[in-house]
Amino acid sequence: MKLPGVNLAFERLPAPLPIWHARVDRDEWLSAARAVAQSGGRLVSTWGADHRDAGGGFVACAAYAMPDGLAWLELPLQESGRGYPDLAPIFPAAGRMQRATTDLLG
Repeated sequence: MKLPGVNLAFERLPAPLPIWHARVDRDEWLSAARAVAQSGGRLVSTWGADHRDAGGGFVACAAYAMPDGLAWLELPLQESGRGYPDLAPIFPAAGRMQRATTDLLG
């Protein structure tokens, strides 16, 4: 999977439809969202996950519908500050999803 103007190391997941996963940093999180919007892709969902039981930490996730399949991005969050870049200016529907994530991770 390629997002125009963003160089991410996507890994294809074994699934009955094409799903691509990549871990991103804060800059890539926003760059990828802009690239998806500019190429006509759609935000499917955002959510948060707690991977502390597996030796990780909190992550923010976003899924985008693209012509090549579903792009799932995972942003590791700092333990001290669980905030992450706002996607609502790019995808207005993200506002409510992000509030729910903040409530769950907070």
